Amino acid sequence: EPLPLVPPGQGQGSPGSDSRDNRRIERSAAITLGVRPAQIDGVARQVSDLADAQQGFVVTSSVASSRSGGGGTITLRVPEPNLDATMAELARLGAVRDRSQRTEDITAQTVSARDRLQDARAERRSLLRQLEDATTLQATAALRARLRDVSAEIESARAAVRRVTNRSAFAMV
Repeated sequence: EPLPLVPPGQGQGSPGSDSRDNRRIERSAAITLGVRPAQIDGVARQVSDLADAQQGFVVTSSVASSRSGGGGTITLRVPEPNLDATMAELARLGAVRDRSQRTEDITAQTVSARDRLQDARAERRSLLRQLEDATTLQATAALRARLRDVSAEIESARAAVRRVTNRSAFAMV
């Protein structure tokens, strides 16, 4: 018997952060295929071609084959909307031995990275205004030093935003 759906109590959840439209989701999947040793190299090429066809790319590939056996591991990144089609195409390349998928809500990490970037940019604007009003060499030097630090923080925050955006835009297979 299904459990009854109970709405959150007062104070639980925030309409601003719980919006379905603004959620950022990271998806990944894994599939293990069984193929004959003589097919390993060909299947590996097909997997690489599939990544290209899905507008993705091969991150890593380690494949070994011999007459008596072999195996390998290939890691792909594909656009998140293409994950299901990629998994379906991969399943056609051999006997599916194992398959799994994972989904993680990374909205909080996305918001945090964007907030850090906004805060650093606001601090830089403030420092630039203070620099315009600085009257001593010592004050100017101190503000310029802080501006260098804030510029590094901005670059770091930009990189964090790119990383978290990429995590939701591209699925790992």
